[in-house]
Amino acid sequence: MGGKQYLRILLPLIILPTLLYISLAWPALLYGMFYYALSSGREFLNEVKNSVSLLFRDSLDYLGVNIVLSLEVHIFTLAVLAVFRALRPGKGIKAEIEDAGSLPLNPSSYLSLALLKHSIMMAYDLKTILSLRKYGKSRPHRRVRLDESYLLGSLMIGVIASTILLLTYEVNYVLFWNVFLLYLLVIIVFMMALGRVSILDEAAGKSLGLWHRGNSLIATYGTGELVEMRIGERTAILALSLSTGMCGVLTTLGSVLLRAPLTFTLVPITFDMLSVLTALMEFQGLRSIPRMFWDMKMLGMSILTMSLVISWGVYLSGVVYYISKILELSISTNMIVTMVSCMWMIIAITSSALLRNLSPTKRVALLGALLTLIPPLLLFL
Repeated sequence: MGGKQYLRILLPLIILPTLLYISLAWPALLYGMFYYALSSGREFLNEVKNSVSLLFRDSLDYLGVNIVLSLEVHIFTLAVLAVFRALRPGKGIKAEIEDAGSLPLNPSSYLSLALLKHSIMMAYDLKTILSLRKYGKSRPHRRVRLDESYLLGSLMIGVIASTILLLTYEVNYVLFWNVFLLYLLVIIVFMMALGRVSILDEAAGKSLGLWHRGNSLIATYGTGELVEMRIGERTAILALSLSTGMCGVLTTLGSVLLRAPLTFTLVPITFDMLSVLTALMEFQGLRSIPRMFWDMKMLGMSILTMSLVISWGVYLSGVVYYISKILELSISTNMIVTMVSCMWMIIAITSSALLRNLSPTKRVALLGALLTLIPPLLLFL
Protein backbone atom coordinates (compact mmCIF):
# COMPACT_ATOMS: atom_id res chain seq x y z
CA MET A 1 0.00 0.00 0.00
CA GLY A 2 1.26 3.44 -0.89
CA GLY A 3 1.59 6.45 1.37
CA LYS A 4 -1.48 8.11 -0.06
CA GLN A 5 -3.61 5.10 0.76
CA TYR A 6 -2.38 5.13 4.37
CA LEU A 7 -3.35 8.81 4.63
CA ARG A 8 -6.80 8.13 3.27
CA ILE A 9 -7.29 5.54 6.00
CA LEU A 10 -5.64 7.45 8.90
CA LEU A 11 -7.12 10.90 8.31
CA PRO A 12 -10.74 9.82 8.84
CA LEU A 13 -9.67 7.88 11.92
CA ILE A 14 -8.12 11.07 13.37
CA ILE A 15 -10.56 13.71 12.17
CA LEU A 16 -13.80 11.91 12.99
CA PRO A 17 -13.00 11.27 16.68
CA THR A 18 -11.75 14.83 17.01
CA LEU A 19 -14.95 16.25 15.57
CA LEU A 20 -16.98 13.92 17.76
CA TYR A 21 -15.10 15.07 20.87
CA ILE A 22 -15.53 18.73 19.98
CA SER A 23 -19.23 18.28 19.33
CA LEU A 24 -19.67 16.59 22.69
CA ALA A 25 -17.41 18.98 24.65
CA TRP A 26 -18.59 22.20 22.95
CA PRO A 27 -21.56 22.89 25.27
CA ALA A 28 -19.35 22.45 28.32
CA LEU A 29 -16.66 24.64 26.76
CA LEU A 30 -19.20 27.31 25.83
CA TYR A 31 -20.71 27.18 29.30
CA GLY A 32 -17.26 27.54 30.84
CA MET A 33 -16.48 30.57 28.71
CA PHE A 34 -19.85 32.13 29.50
CA TYR A 35 -19.46 31.46 33.23
CA TYR A 36 -15.95 32.95 33.23
CA ALA A 37 -17.14 36.06 31.39
CA LEU A 38 -20.12 36.42 33.73
CA SER A 39 -18.05 36.03 36.88
CA SER A 40 -15.42 38.43 35.56
CA GLY A 41 -18.10 40.96 34.69
CA ARG A 42 -19.66 40.66 38.14
CA GLU A 43 -16.28 41.09 39.77
CA PHE A 44 -15.57 44.15 37.63
CA LEU A 45 -18.95 45.73 38.43
CA ASN A 46 -18.50 45.06 42.15
CA GLU A 47 -15.02 46.56 42.11
CA VAL A 48 -16.26 49.64 40.27
CA LYS A 49 -19.13 49.96 42.76
CA ASN A 50 -16.67 49.73 45.66
CA SER A 51 -14.41 52.27 43.97
CA VAL A 52 -17.27 54.76 43.54
CA SER A 53 -18.26 54.22 47.17
CA LEU A 54 -14.68 54.78 48.28
CA LEU A 55 -14.33 57.91 46.17
CA PHE A 56 -17.51 59.65 47.29
CA ARG A 57 -18.27 58.06 50.65
CA ASP A 58 -16.56 60.81 52.62
CA SER A 59 -17.26 63.59 50.12
CA LEU A 60 -20.99 63.47 49.43
CA ASP A 61 -21.26 67.20 50.15
CA TYR A 62 -18.45 67.88 47.71
CA LEU A 63 -20.14 65.71 45.08
CA GLY A 64 -23.51 67.39 45.58
CA VAL A 65 -22.04 70.88 45.42
CA ASN A 66 -20.19 70.04 42.20
CA ILE A 67 -23.31 68.57 40.60
CA VAL A 68 -25.43 71.63 41.41
CA LEU A 69 -22.58 73.95 40.44
CA SER A 70 -22.20 72.21 37.07
CA LEU A 71 -25.89 72.69 36.36
CA GLU A 72 -25.65 76.35 37.39
CA VAL A 73 -22.63 76.92 35.16
CA HIS A 74 -24.48 75.28 32.29
CA ILE A 75 -27.56 77.47 32.73
CA PHE A 76 -25.40 80.56 33.29
CA THR A 77 -23.47 79.94 30.06
CA LEU A 78 -26.70 79.33 28.19
CA ALA A 79 -28.07 82.66 29.46
CA VAL A 80 -24.88 84.58 28.64
CA LEU A 81 -24.82 83.19 25.10
CA ALA A 82 -28.45 84.20 24.71
CA VAL A 83 -27.69 87.76 25.82
CA PHE A 84 -24.64 88.13 23.60
CA ARG A 85 -25.84 86.14 20.64
CA ALA A 86 -23.88 87.38 17.65
CA LEU A 87 -26.49 86.48 15.07
CA ARG A 88 -29.96 87.87 15.29
CA PRO A 89 -32.76 85.38 15.78
CA GLY A 90 -34.70 84.18 12.80
CA LYS A 91 -37.71 86.07 11.58
CA GLY A 92 -40.13 83.64 13.16
CA ILE A 93 -38.49 83.86 16.56
CA LYS A 94 -38.11 87.61 16.39
CA ALA A 95 -41.72 88.07 15.35
CA GLU A 96 -42.94 85.80 18.13
CA ILE A 97 -40.88 87.67 20.73
CA GLU A 98 -42.17 91.03 19.56
CA ASP A 99 -45.76 89.81 19.21
CA ALA A 100 -45.66 88.69 22.84
CA GLY A 101 -46.12 92.33 23.78
CA SER A 102 -49.58 92.34 22.22
CA LEU A 103 -50.70 89.08 23.85
CA PRO A 104 -53.20 89.24 26.72
CA LEU A 105 -51.57 89.40 30.13
CA ASN A 106 -51.93 86.39 32.39
CA PRO A 107 -52.03 86.55 36.22
CA SER A 108 -48.31 85.84 36.52
CA SER A 109 -47.58 88.77 34.19
CA TYR A 110 -49.73 91.08 36.31
CA LEU A 111 -47.90 89.90 39.43
CA SER A 112 -44.45 90.46 37.95
CA LEU A 113 -45.35 93.89 36.56
CA ALA A 114 -46.88 94.88 39.90
CA LEU A 115 -43.64 93.87 41.62
CA LEU A 116 -41.64 96.04 39.23
CA LYS A 117 -43.98 99.01 39.63
CA HIS A 118 -43.87 98.81 43.42
CA SER A 119 -40.08 98.77 43.34
CA ILE A 120 -40.19 102.07 41.43
CA MET A 121 -42.72 103.45 43.91
CA MET A 122 -40.41 102.48 46.77
CA ALA A 123 -37.65 104.46 45.09
CA TYR A 124 -40.04 107.42 44.88
CA ASP A 125 -40.83 107.11 48.59
CA LEU A 126 -37.13 106.96 49.38
CA LYS A 127 -36.51 110.09 47.33
CA THR A 128 -39.39 111.81 49.14
CA ILE A 129 -37.88 110.92 52.53
CA LEU A 130 -34.45 112.19 51.48
CA SER A 131 -36.02 115.37 50.13
CA LEU A 132 -37.89 115.87 53.41
CA ARG A 133 -34.67 115.58 55.36
CA LYS A 134 -32.81 117.93 53.04
CA TYR A 135 -35.39 120.67 52.60
CA GLY A 136 -37.41 120.26 55.79
CA LYS A 137 -40.55 119.40 53.85
CA SER A 138 -41.67 117.09 51.15
CA ARG A 139 -41.36 118.59 47.70
CA PRO A 140 -44.05 117.26 45.35
CA HIS A 141 -42.81 116.33 41.90
CA ARG A 142 -45.08 115.50 39.00
CA ARG A 143 -42.19 114.28 36.89
CA VAL A 144 -39.30 112.82 38.77
CA ARG A 145 -36.17 110.95 37.82
CA LEU A 146 -35.40 108.15 40.27
CA ASP A 147 -32.15 106.58 39.06
CA GLU A 148 -30.11 107.49 42.13
CA SER A 149 -32.85 106.56 44.60
CA TYR A 150 -33.52 103.30 42.77
CA LEU A 151 -29.87 102.25 42.97
CA LEU A 152 -29.68 103.23 46.64
CA GLY A 153 -32.83 101.28 47.42
CA SER A 154 -31.47 98.23 45.60
CA LEU A 155 -28.32 98.29 47.70
CA MET A 156 -30.42 98.52 50.86
CA ILE A 157 -32.59 95.61 49.72
CA GLY A 158 -29.47 93.54 49.05
CA VAL A 159 -28.14 94.21 52.54
CA ILE A 160 -31.48 93.51 54.23
CA ALA A 161 -32.11 90.35 52.19
CA SER A 162 -28.68 88.88 52.90
CA THR A 163 -29.00 89.72 56.60
CA ILE A 164 -32.35 87.92 56.79
CA LEU A 165 -30.82 84.99 54.95
CA LEU A 166 -27.95 84.69 57.42
CA LEU A 167 -30.31 85.00 60.39
CA THR A 168 -32.53 82.22 59.08
CA TYR A 169 -29.43 80.04 58.72
CA GLU A 170 -28.81 80.45 62.43
CA VAL A 171 -32.45 79.63 63.22
CA ASN A 172 -33.19 76.68 60.94
CA TYR A 173 -31.25 75.09 58.08
CA VAL A 174 -34.37 74.05 56.15
CA LEU A 175 -35.89 77.51 56.54
CA PHE A 176 -32.65 78.99 55.23
CA TRP A 177 -32.88 77.06 51.96
CA ASN A 178 -36.57 77.87 51.58
CA VAL A 179 -35.85 81.58 51.97
CA PHE A 180 -32.99 81.31 49.49
CA LEU A 181 -35.24 79.63 46.91
CA LEU A 182 -37.85 82.32 47.53
CA TYR A 183 -35.23 84.98 46.79
CA LEU A 184 -34.34 83.24 43.54
CA LEU A 185 -38.00 83.10 42.57
CA VAL A 186 -38.43 86.82 43.24
CA ILE A 187 -35.34 87.64 41.17
CA ILE A 188 -36.56 85.53 38.25
CA VAL A 189 -40.03 87.12 38.44
CA PHE A 190 -38.42 90.56 38.51
CA MET A 191 -36.32 89.75 35.45
CA MET A 192 -39.40 88.47 33.65
CA ALA A 193 -41.17 91.73 34.48
CA LEU A 194 -38.31 93.76 33.00
CA GLY A 195 -38.40 91.66 29.86
CA ARG A 196 -42.17 91.83 29.62
CA VAL A 197 -42.38 95.60 29.97
CA SER A 198 -39.74 96.01 27.25
CA ILE A 199 -42.01 94.37 24.65
CA LEU A 200 -45.33 95.46 26.12
CA ASP A 201 -47.48 97.66 23.94
CA GLU A 202 -47.37 101.25 25.24
CA ALA A 203 -51.15 101.59 25.30
CA ALA A 204 -51.48 98.43 27.38
CA GLY A 205 -48.65 99.62 29.60
CA LYS A 206 -50.31 102.97 30.26
CA SER A 207 -53.46 101.19 31.38
CA LEU A 208 -51.31 99.38 33.96
CA GLY A 209 -49.36 102.49 34.89
CA LEU A 210 -46.04 101.04 33.73
CA TRP A 211 -44.51 101.15 30.26
CA HIS A 212 -41.25 101.41 28.37
CA ARG A 213 -40.39 104.36 26.18
CA GLY A 214 -37.03 104.99 24.59
CA ASN A 215 -34.41 104.11 27.18
CA SER A 216 -36.61 104.66 30.23
CA LEU A 217 -39.17 102.86 32.32
CA ILE A 218 -42.12 105.08 33.22
CA ALA A 219 -44.54 104.42 36.06
CA THR A 220 -47.47 106.56 37.17
CA TYR A 221 -48.78 106.87 40.68
CA GLY A 222 -51.55 108.72 42.50
CA THR A 223 -55.07 109.93 41.84
CA GLY A 224 -56.09 113.00 39.93
CA GLU A 225 -52.87 114.53 38.66
CA LEU A 226 -50.58 111.53 38.35
CA VAL A 227 -46.94 111.47 39.37
CA GLU A 228 -44.74 110.27 36.52
CA MET A 229 -41.71 108.36 37.76
CA ARG A 230 -38.84 107.52 35.43
CA ILE A 231 -35.79 105.32 35.67
CA GLY A 232 -33.35 104.36 32.94
CA GLU A 233 -33.64 100.82 31.64
CA ARG A 234 -29.96 100.27 32.32
CA THR A 235 -30.49 101.59 35.84
CA ALA A 236 -33.15 98.92 36.43
CA ILE A 237 -30.78 96.17 35.31
CA LEU A 238 -27.81 97.65 37.18
CA ALA A 239 -29.91 97.85 40.35
CA LEU A 240 -30.67 94.14 40.10
CA SER A 241 -26.97 93.45 39.58
CA LEU A 242 -26.04 95.55 42.62
CA SER A 243 -28.65 93.88 44.80
CA THR A 244 -27.61 90.33 43.91
CA GLY A 245 -23.94 91.29 44.08
CA MET A 246 -24.41 92.67 47.59
CA CYS A 247 -26.13 89.43 48.60
CA GLY A 248 -23.20 87.49 47.17
CA VAL A 249 -20.61 89.55 49.06
CA LEU A 250 -22.39 89.45 52.42
CA THR A 251 -23.25 85.75 52.24
CA THR A 252 -19.62 85.00 51.36
CA LEU A 253 -18.54 86.94 54.43
CA GLY A 254 -21.22 85.20 56.48
CA SER A 255 -20.06 81.75 55.38
CA VAL A 256 -16.61 82.55 56.77
CA LEU A 257 -17.85 84.01 60.04
CA LEU A 258 -20.42 81.28 60.63
CA ARG A 259 -18.05 78.51 59.51
CA ALA A 260 -20.80 77.19 57.30
CA PRO A 261 -20.55 73.81 55.55
CA LEU A 262 -19.52 73.38 51.95
CA THR A 263 -23.10 73.36 50.67
CA PHE A 264 -23.52 76.94 51.90
CA THR A 265 -21.10 78.11 49.20
CA LEU A 266 -23.80 77.53 46.59
CA VAL A 267 -25.65 80.58 47.91
CA PRO A 268 -22.97 83.25 47.29
CA ILE A 269 -21.93 81.56 44.04
CA THR A 270 -25.51 81.70 42.77
CA PHE A 271 -25.89 85.36 43.71
CA ASP A 272 -22.55 86.19 42.08
CA MET A 273 -23.61 84.45 38.86
CA LEU A 274 -26.86 86.40 38.81
CA SER A 275 -24.97 89.62 39.46
CA VAL A 276 -22.59 89.00 36.56
CA LEU A 277 -25.43 87.97 34.25
CA THR A 278 -27.51 91.06 34.98
CA ALA A 279 -24.43 93.27 34.66
CA LEU A 280 -23.87 91.87 31.16
CA MET A 281 -27.50 92.61 30.31
CA GLU A 282 -26.88 96.27 31.06
CA PHE A 283 -24.94 96.67 27.82
CA GLN A 284 -27.68 95.04 25.74
CA GLY A 285 -30.71 96.69 27.32
CA LEU A 286 -34.03 95.24 28.40
CA ARG A 287 -34.74 93.54 25.07
CA SER A 288 -32.00 91.02 25.77
CA ILE A 289 -34.12 89.55 28.59
CA PRO A 290 -36.98 88.18 26.42
CA ARG A 291 -34.37 86.71 24.10
CA MET A 292 -32.68 85.03 27.06
CA PHE A 293 -35.93 83.51 28.32
CA TRP A 294 -36.74 82.45 24.77
CA ASP A 295 -33.50 80.49 24.54
CA MET A 296 -34.29 78.89 27.89
CA LYS A 297 -36.78 76.66 26.05
CA MET A 298 -33.78 74.32 25.66
CA LEU A 299 -33.44 74.09 29.44
CA GLY A 300 -35.13 70.70 29.66
CA MET A 301 -32.75 69.17 27.13
CA SER A 302 -29.85 70.93 28.83
CA ILE A 303 -30.66 69.40 32.20
CA LEU A 304 -31.06 65.98 30.56
CA THR A 305 -27.66 66.36 28.89
CA MET A 306 -25.95 67.38 32.11
CA SER A 307 -27.67 64.55 33.99
CA LEU A 308 -26.27 62.12 31.42
CA VAL A 309 -22.78 63.60 31.79
CA ILE A 310 -22.89 63.62 35.59
CA SER A 311 -24.28 60.09 35.80
CA TRP A 312 -21.61 58.57 33.59
CA GLY A 313 -18.94 60.83 35.09
CA VAL A 314 -19.54 59.39 38.56
CA TYR A 315 -19.47 55.82 37.24
CA LEU A 316 -16.40 56.27 35.03
CA SER A 317 -14.53 57.84 37.93
CA GLY A 318 -14.92 54.49 39.69
CA VAL A 319 -13.62 52.72 36.57
CA VAL A 320 -10.57 55.00 36.46
CA TYR A 321 -9.87 54.45 40.15
CA TYR A 322 -10.17 50.66 39.78
CA ILE A 323 -7.82 50.60 36.78
CA SER A 324 -5.33 52.79 38.66
CA LYS A 325 -5.32 50.25 41.50
CA ILE A 326 -4.70 47.37 39.07
CA LEU A 327 -1.83 49.25 37.44
CA GLU A 328 -0.58 50.34 40.89
CA LEU A 329 -0.68 54.01 39.96
CA SER A 330 -0.46 56.49 42.83
CA ILE A 331 -3.55 58.60 42.06
CA SER A 332 -5.33 60.05 45.07
CA THR A 333 -9.10 60.00 45.39
CA ASN A 334 -9.20 63.80 45.68
CA MET A 335 -7.41 64.15 42.36
CA ILE A 336 -9.91 61.88 40.60
CA VAL A 337 -12.90 63.69 42.10
CA THR A 338 -11.40 67.06 41.14
CA MET A 339 -10.72 65.85 37.59
CA VAL A 340 -14.32 64.66 37.25
CA SER A 341 -15.61 68.00 38.55
CA CYS A 342 -13.44 69.92 36.08
CA MET A 343 -14.70 67.68 33.28
CA TRP A 344 -18.28 68.49 34.28
CA MET A 345 -17.54 72.22 34.15
CA ILE A 346 -15.94 72.00 30.70
CA ILE A 347 -18.80 69.92 29.31
CA ALA A 348 -21.32 72.28 30.92
CA ILE A 349 -19.86 75.23 29.04
CA THR A 350 -19.39 73.49 25.68
CA SER A 351 -22.78 71.78 25.71
CA SER A 352 -24.47 75.15 26.28
CA ALA A 353 -23.08 76.35 22.96
CA LEU A 354 -23.80 73.11 21.09
CA LEU A 355 -27.37 72.55 22.25
CA ARG A 356 -28.50 75.92 20.91
CA ASN A 357 -27.89 74.68 17.37
CA LEU A 358 -29.62 71.33 17.80
CA SER A 359 -33.26 70.35 17.57
CA PRO A 360 -33.49 67.03 19.45
CA THR A 361 -36.45 64.75 18.87
CA LYS A 362 -38.46 62.82 21.43
CA ARG A 363 -36.58 59.65 20.54
CA VAL A 364 -33.26 61.33 21.30
CA ALA A 365 -34.62 62.62 24.61
CA LEU A 366 -35.91 59.15 25.53
CA LEU A 367 -32.58 57.58 24.59
CA GLY A 368 -30.75 60.16 26.71
CA ALA A 369 -33.02 59.43 29.68
CA LEU A 370 -32.41 55.68 29.37
CA LEU A 371 -28.65 56.14 29.11
CA THR A 372 -28.74 58.36 32.19
CA LEU A 373 -30.38 55.60 34.22
CA ILE A 374 -27.79 52.93 33.35
CA PRO A 375 -25.01 53.98 35.81
CA PRO A 376 -27.35 54.25 38.84
CA LEU A 377 -28.77 50.82 38.02
CA LEU A 378 -25.26 49.35 37.80
CA LEU A 379 -24.33 50.90 41.13
CA PHE A 380 -27.43 49.87 43.07
CA LEU A 381 -28.02 46.40 41.66
